[in-house]
Amino acid sequence: MRFKFIGLLVKKKLGLFGGRFDPVHRAHLAMATAAANQFKLDEIRWIVTGKPVHKKTFASAQQRLEMVSLALKDLSDKRMKLDDIEVLASLEGQANPTYKTIQALKTNHPKAEFLWLLGEDQLVNFKTWQNWEWLIENIGIAVCCRPNISQTMQYSTFETQKKFFKLKNKKLVCIEMLPDDCSSTKVREFISKGQPTFDLITSSVEEFIIKNKLYINYER
Repeated sequence: MRFKFIGLLVKKKLGLFGGRFDPVHRAHLAMATAAANQFKLDEIRWIVTGKPVHKKTFASAQQRLEMVSLALKDLSDKRMKLDDIEVLASLEGQANPTYKTIQALKTNHPKAEFLWLLGEDQLVNFKTWQNWEWLIENIGIAVCCRPNISQTMQYSTFETQKKFFKLKNKKLVCIEMLPDDCSSTKVREFISKGQPTFDLITSSVEEFIIKNKLYINYER
């Protein structure tokens, strides 16, 4: 007698990590790894912003995409995947706000569970995002609190937003990771001053930056 095994349908857990990544650095990699471990994510999609709305960029969208690709190869974690959806849209002259990106991903992965990974600075401006109310209705949000923000401000920002999410019957969770004051601004400043970046960025990303002479004339 032959038995047919019927597996249980388990939802795939997808983390979405969007940002300028100008350039991608060790704290980005640590945050994604911590989130993947903490929330048992099957995959994290790194979504490089094509045309940022709230901040300017110093490297082109294609250069930033390439740097993330190199960093993920150096990291060598199969859960990490590069997604060029927003960069491709920008190359075609289209604006691709976060909610449109998520709508497209939900269409392509109808049975997946999504978790959007945010930095503390992104959380502060979250309500200025286009269709932000749709976002919190359709996706979970996890926040990484940055160590260079004072504890009082950090607690106030996170707790205030947490209370707001609770009013909306939604959950806001914190990504647990070791403090790291590394930032893209710090990396750009080091490079512009000719200072070594030490382990702030991976070796492949550093080689790419040097080869393409990125950030040498950087000014805030």
